[in-house]
Amino acid sequence: MTRANDSRELIRQLKHGENGAADRLVELYGRRLHTAARLLCENEADAQDLAAEALHAAFFKIGSFRGDASFFSWLYGILLNLHRLSQRKRARSRVVCMERLPCVPSGGPAVGHGLDGEILSDRLAVAIAKLSPAHQDVVLLRYFGELKVREVADRLGLRPGTVKSRLFHALQQLRMHLPHEMSLFG
Repeated sequence: MTRANDSRELIRQLKHGENGAADRLVELYGRRLHTAARLLCENEADAQDLAAEALHAAFFKIGSFRGDASFFSWLYGILLNLHRLSQRKRARSRVVCMERLPCVPSGGPAVGHGLDGEILSDRLAVAIAKLSPAHQDVVLLRYFGELKVREVADRLGLRPGTVKSRLFHALQQLRMHLPHEMSLFG
């Protein structure tokens, strides 16, 4: 079964409130949303919370899905909106955290398993965080939201040429901040 067929069937199940639909939502899209959340958030705990909140919101807002874009693009839009909302709330907060607690693994694979992937993901997240918000938006929507340039332009209310320009400049900046062996964007 193709991803599009999986999505259509999942949407139908969610809209009809079928048993197991929420579990299927997490199974099909949880990992991708978590990856996108890691690129947006400063730490793993926030990324997990953001991804879970986005899946929860999608489950309850499924009736608003019109099918204009891919299902993952809709999910990613929810994730991005929730992230922006939390950033605005955080900006208004006067709490300052002076230390970051280490991430302690809990009953998973052996220590160090998948460490290289996590290191690369962390380095990419740091490099993306150095981009301006406008450049972050186009990179995340294009490469992690898997939207076409036209779809990114429509989502952000920009012209396709502006999106292409921002992508070009963002990729140049990412190449400067990432080691050569991490040439992820061609």
